[in-house]
Amino acid sequence: MYQLTFEARDNNNAPPNQQRKTPGYMNVHLLDVNDNAPQFERMDYAASIKENINPGESILTIMAHDPDEGENGIIDFSLDLNSRNVTEGLFQIHRSGGEIYVQQSLKGTFGTYYMDVIAQDRGKPQMKNSTRVLITIEDVNDHAPTIVQPPENATIVIPEVNSYISCIQ
Repeated sequence: MYQLTFEARDNNNAPPNQQRKTPGYMNVHLLDVNDNAPQFERMDYAASIKENINPGESILTIMAHDPDEGENGIIDFSLDLNSRNVTEGLFQIHRSGGEIYVQQSLKGTFGTYYMDVIAQDRGKPQMKNSTRVLITIEDVNDHAPTIVQPPENATIVIPEVNSYISCIQ
C-alpha cells in the first residue's frame, strides 16, 4: 500500500500568493499478479519406512513456498494421478500441509515407490510445479521360519548300520 500526496493549484502562471491550492491524499494498493509458480524447498524427497507402519501415519512433509500474495500465494498439494502408486491407493497427501501419509496397510508390500507431488497455487491463471518422491518400504522380520522338508508328520526310516570302530595302537 502506498500513500500519495498531491496538490491542485489554479492560476499556475501567477505569483504563489495569488494562487489557490488544495492538498489531496490518495492510497494506492497494488494488486498482486500471479507471476510466480510454487517452489519446492528440495528438488526431490525420500523416505524409508517399515511394512508394519500404521495406516494414517505420516511418512514425510513436502515443503513449498510462493512469494505471491493472497490466493496467488496459497499452495495446494496433490499426488500426480499418473504415478503408479497413487492408483494403488498406498499413499495420500494433505492438501494444504503437504504431509504424505500411509493410506492403507502395507503388510506384504516391499520395494521402492516413486510418485510425483504437484504444488499448485490458487491464482488465475494457476501456476504449478512438481517434485519427485521416493518411498522405500522395508520388510519386517515378522514370520518364524518353517520346515519344508521333511513334510509335517512324516515318518523317517533310518536303517540300522553295523559298523565298528577300530583303533590302531
